Amino acid sequence: MEKEAGRRGGKWRVAGLVLLGLVAFLAFLLARAPADRIYGLAEPYLPGDVGLYGLSGSLWEGRATAVEAGGVRLHGLSWELHAAALLTGGVSLDLAVEDRHLEMQALVEREFDGTLHLTVPRGRLAIPPLQGQTRWRHPAVEGEVFLRELEATLADGGLQRADGGITWRGAAVTVAQRAELGDLEVTLETPEGGGTRGQVTELGEGPLEADGTVSLSPAGRWQVDARVAARDPEGVLGRSLAMMAEESGQGGYRLRYSGRITLPSF
Repeated sequence: MEKEAGRRGGKWRVAGLVLLGLVAFLAFLLARAPADRIYGLAEPYLPGDVGLYGLSGSLWEGRATAVEAGGVRLHGLSWELHAAALLTGGVSLDLAVEDRHLEMQALVEREFDGTLHLTVPRGRLAIPPLQGQTRWRHPAVEGEVFLRELEATLADGGLQRADGGITWRGAAVTVAQRAELGDLEVTLETPEGGGTRGQVTELGEGPLEADGTVSLSPAGRWQVDARVAARDPEGVLGRSLAMMAEESGQGGYRLRYSGRITLPSF
């Protein structure tokens, strides 16, 4: 009886290995298929505002001369899949964008259960030309955003963790009048309980003095609590702060906002 059970177990193990090998082989063949052919098959199922153009290479390793999503068009998208993740039902790929308005390198990993990991060693985003392609035109925002060593995990519709640095250089906002903010920096870290907390500070002697925190919980609750002051109280920025914020007992003004957002599931 024991020998027979052992033989049965051995057969099931062999069958499982054969099935796993077959799945891996099929995934390999699919990944080697030309990218434009795969896109042609998948295009009817994609959102109407998403498009890839000038495809070359394969699903495994390829390039698109342009990609469009939500009205924003970028150039120079490339990707490379990692085979090991396919064996566990996940997806792992290196992404790169080399557009004059957006430069970014990223590692994107999606686990079988939908957990998404994002790693961005570096990135640069020019806000005005990209904002101009969207419906979100007001308030007009200026400057460039730089990302460094950014790591984030999303799961169950929430941000589970985020660490890294974000720098906003040449920051300016136009509502009724243009107000320059200077250079600002946010340092992100993951607090106990998950989510993320960022320390906001100004860099150098810019128009705005800032010291505060921003936070986002895994459940989607966000909060901003900062003390700000304009170096020129009589300028556009100083007058704007006086109208939109309450005075702080330590000088300057205090900004406090909170709300809730729902992040998409992947």
